[in-house]
Amino acid sequence: MAASDSSSPLAAALEKRHMTVARALLIGGCDNRALLSDWLLDVQARSGPWAEDNAEHVDWLDRFAHAPCELSHLCRLVIRRVLGTRVRACTCRLPVPKKLHEYILINELCTVSTSATN
Repeated sequence: MAASDSSSPLAAALEKRHMTVARALLIGGCDNRALLSDWLLDVQARSGPWAEDNAEHVDWLDRFAHAPCELSHLCRLVIRRVLGTRVRACTCRLPVPKKLHEYILINELCTVSTSATN
């Protein structure tokens, strides 16, 4: 991994192999597909016990790196960017269904962190 990339939270998570953190950062909008693709190539070149034990995370990261972002995800990121630090307070007042509130608040990260601890 290039030294210039090492200052980003995503680079640190990948370098230390904190897959749940890397996944949360990517879902939350920290999108650096070039860095992720380089990391995946490195992991695949050195495949071993770690890659086998973490195949589910590596597969998810690979799909994320090579698939276009869904429009719904891009819209969520724009809404969160517009609302800024008040995203939690403002989202509940949006005139949209509760399911969309949950999506905007990225509630699926709760699922990611829960499944990582099991």
